[in-house]
Amino acid sequence: MKICTLLFLAIVPFITLGQTYSSKVSDSTILAFMKWEIQNGEKYAEANKFRINRKTSDKILKFDTLNFYYPESLHQYDWQYRAFLFNRHNDIDTLFSNADIDSLFIQFTALKDTVWSHKISGAKIKNWNSPKNQYTYSVPIFSSDNRYVLIKKSFYCGNVCAYGGIYLYEKIDVNNWKLLKILNGWMS
Repeated sequence: MKICTLLFLAIVPFITLGQTYSSKVSDSTILAFMKWEIQNGEKYAEANKFRINRKTSDKILKFDTLNFYYPESLHQYDWQYRAFLFNRHNDIDTLFSNADIDSLFIQFTALKDTVWSHKISGAKIKNWNSPKNQYTYSVPIFSSDNRYVLIKKSFYCGNVCAYGGIYLYEKIDVNNWKLLKILNGWMS
């Protein structure tokens, strides 16, 4: 019996190693959303309209712990409170239960990779020499019922020409999403 247990404990970690980006969400789910986002996400005038594939960085943007977890030791008037996605200013706490927020945090802690290693339809992913007119994305994080998804993204188009934030989408059918809100958005 001990041999079976040891064998099980030795094999189980390799099962999750087959997933590149997260140990909680399948690569196919992540890549399906990324394909949709790259093909349907907002395109800006600064991007080359004739480019067939979106110039995309191979580096994955990272979420911050404070996006999902806000320690009680910090006061809500602390500047770091703005990083917490479920603060009173973002007004999305009605969409997510505490269990959903915990699930999002667990997905955040389960993120594994720092570079995009799979091809994504509509994106030309590589380590670009020039970051100009380049998109950068995080791994998307899904609500426990897959109804909502959060993705951090940015676009750099030159000096004093960039934008970014955390985008909240709602699923409208099997293959489509709609943008609900941009959280912690910035622009230069």
